[in-house]
Amino acid sequence: MNVNYDEYNSPLNIWKYYSTIRKKNYVNSYITTLTAVYLILENKIPIGEIRKYIYWYLDRINTSDHNRITGTIYDFEITLDGKEKPLRIYDSADGYAGLFLTLSTLYCIRKQDYSLIKNYIDKYLDIAYLIVHLKNSKGLTISDPQNHQNYLMNNLEAYGGLLSIIYALKKINHNDFNYYYAHVISFNRDIWQNFYDFKTGYFYWAITDKTYHQINPDNIYPDVYSQIFPVAYGLVYNKSEIRNRLINFISEKLDPLKLPKEQYFMYRSMYLLEKNFAYISQKFLPEL
Repeated sequence: MNVNYDEYNSPLNIWKYYSTIRKKNYVNSYITTLTAVYLILENKIPIGEIRKYIYWYLDRINTSDHNRITGTIYDFEITLDGKEKPLRIYDSADGYAGLFLTLSTLYCIRKQDYSLIKNYIDKYLDIAYLIVHLKNSKGLTISDPQNHQNYLMNNLEAYGGLLSIIYALKKINHNDFNYYYAHVISFNRDIWQNFYDFKTGYFYWAITDKTYHQINPDNIYPDVYSQIFPVAYGLVYNKSEIRNRLINFISEKLDPLKLPKEQYFMYRSMYLLEKNFAYISQKFLPEL
């Protein structure tokens, strides 16, 4: 794809890998960030475009959104000439936050320079604390204050975000490292205790009220697709039996060419993300 990177504003330069650019575009901030993660991992876009998108995102972080929480970002309507309208909605505050922390740390790792996070540390800590704030009595994140369900995919994105931020905080010698490190340890434990289904050897795709939703192997989304996330976010990197079971199941059930584009991006990113999170986990969570 030939892309003129001066043609659109920064989110549309990412979004055009996901969808055709129109006069008026509904830009989902989660999907844009996921696309950016895929592009940086696959080295399919100039690194400067990732930087521009990160700056754009940081400038639009909510200090108090419609749910009265800080660290979120809305979806946007963006026109071809760059006019923006925040839509005052988002699908999942926990997933959006975790994925953006992951993208930002991937960018810093690529650049071997953590000044971006250091210079915007207050905003990054707002995003990290949002994840902590969204945890419930089980130690799992809810989507937002109005939706109290626990989703495997969102929780692992949030877990990956906290893993990412502790890696960055250690690099910049920030005092909040120990606080978020403790939350990573407890988050890892709580995901295993609540989401892992010992009867089937797979992970529940959701917990709603007191119902634990086992996966239906004949249902691609969210059931089968959700099993990508324990692999991608390094949860099972050192548990070979479970990891192999998940990978074999994913390979058997998913045809990547039939997946919606955002799911295809996540599928393609699975092993590269796992490599990143396995490295961080080996460094900080060797006993888990």
